Amino acid sequence: MRIHLLHKRDQPGIDQTVALFHQRNAEVEALASDSPDHIKEILDRPGIDRLVVSGGDGMIHHAAQMIAGSGVPLGIVPAGTGNDIARALGIPTSTAAAVELAVGDPVAMDLLRIASQEHESYVVSVLTTGFSGTVNEVANSIRRVGGQLKYTLATMRCLPRLQNAGLKGLVEHPRVCLLAIGNTPYFGGGMKICPAAVPDDGEAELIVVDPVNPLHLAAVLPSAFIGQHVRSRKVHSQKLSRIELETDTVWWADGEPLPHRGPVTIEVLPGALPVTARL
Repeated sequence: MRIHLLHKRDQPGIDQTVALFHQRNAEVEALASDSPDHIKEILDRPGIDRLVVSGGDGMIHHAAQMIAGSGVPLGIVPAGTGNDIARALGIPTSTAAAVELAVGDPVAMDLLRIASQEHESYVVSVLTTGFSGTVNEVANSIRRVGGQLKYTLATMRCLPRLQNAGLKGLVEHPRVCLLAIGNTPYFGGGMKICPAAVPDDGEAELIVVDPVNPLHLAAVLPSAFIGQHVRSRKVHSQKLSRIELETDTVWWADGEPLPHRGPVTIEVLPGALPVTARL
């Protein structure tokens, strides 16, 4: 088996990861990345039989832009801050166990596609806008802590300046605190924001949080870690396969900002990504 292993340059432990693949009789070409643009450059090439990402949600997101719809299987060795994609796909946190899974047979998972007049992007986990986007932006600036704590600190910093987002496309929701469309359940380091999202059912889950004050949001957010926020009268959920929306704030996908502005079309692409996962 021939594997291209994408990782951050100077990532700790990458030599041991390569060695674990060699133990499973895999031929490995390590691809060290410096930036999202560099990921695009090094993956824009023929002859990739199987791509394994040793990294977090952001690196998986940028890799997916290059291999979506190509039939190239994706494996994941979790090495990021939130690891929400790996969590949703049942990928072990143990490097040895993740490598074992990454050389196995792939299964097909859905992707989301968001398209505007000038741009098209693929989403592996959750597409979101509103307060969650603000939290993502602040979380990306926090360097000394990781995991769920990072997003909790970012949330606490953002709550006092909570602003609602304008929205077109959902008549009953002209303004929202938060909107999320999930191909998988998790974002924000383990928050189960879209609890009914299943990555291989041909549908996504739309979650809308009505405008609320900071104290109300702070009270509801803890229940989102177990998917119980949907019991709040301020939270609305539905399944969908396609929707057209427009917001006055920034779209985020897999924890990364997107360039889309103006009206967008969001749709589910069934089975668009082969992935070595436990679905």
